[in-house]
Parts: sequence; C-alpha cells; structure tokens
Amino acid sequence: MCMTLAELESVAEALRQNNMVAYCVASKEKVVPLVKKLLRIGDTVAVGGSVTLFETGVIDLLRSLVVGCNKIVDDIPAAVRRVKTVAAPLNAKRLQCHTYCAVNGVCKAVDSERYTDGCRSPARICAQYLISGQQRIPGRIQVILVAEPLGF
Repeated sequence: MCMTLAELESVAEALRQNNMVAYCVASKEKVVPLVKKLLRIGDTVAVGGSVTLFETGVIDLLRSLVVGCNKIVDDIPAAVRRVKTVAAPLNAKRLQCHTYCAVNGVCKAVDSERYTDGCRSPARICAQYLISGQQRIPGRIQVILVAEPLGF
C-alpha cells in the first residue's frame, strides 16, 4: 500500500473543496462495485488508454476516473516530473512509440523549467497536461482514489 486510507482521505477532501466528488477505496477489488454503483445510462467516462482501468477490471465493465495512490504527488512540478520520468516512458514503451523516452527511460527535457518541453517525435506521448482546479459545476468530476499503486 503506498498510502493509507486516512492519507487518501486528505487528498479526497482537497478535491471536494474544489467541487469534485471523491471516493476512497482500500484496494482495486473495491473499484468495480463502486463504479457499477455510480454509473448511470448516458454518463460519459474518460478512459484515455489507462492501464489502471485494465488492472482494476473497470475496462471489462465498460468495454471513472480511477487513480492509484502512486499518481498522487505534492505539486505541479512533481506531477510533470512524474510524467516525464515514469508515466510517459512506460506508456511510450508499452505502446511501442518511437520516442526518446521509450528508448532512454526518461524524457529528453526532464530538467527543463518549461513543463511542455520534450522531444519532437511525431509519436510523442506527453503532449497534453491537464490541471483541474475548482469546478464551476459541483460534482461534474468524480475521482476514485485507490490505496495501492496502479498503472503508470
């Protein structure tokens, strides 16, 4: 377990203070029953090639947004660094992208002060960054936090 439920709950509370709905579960086995309970006909679920959704079985259910605790970091610079040193290299390798990070295991611009710097490969995988703040529509975004490492 990379975070306790109490630690996850403090992350969830920060999301709630920004008008998002957050749920905390102890393990990936708890995710599918929760998603089944939350889904309604006509709902839109963001997937985006998520390994986490495969690991939890949610993809089989959908064929949501679920976050393993290994993706929770302290701030935006740490999030960008994680993308450039963990998520992008592993996903680029998994998807057989011909990029610098797939070959070298880290982004070419990992130490750049500009968050969006990177390789110029047409196969570049770290082309978008999403930062969500306080939502205008309460409850529009729902996040499930899992107290174990999942995905990249």
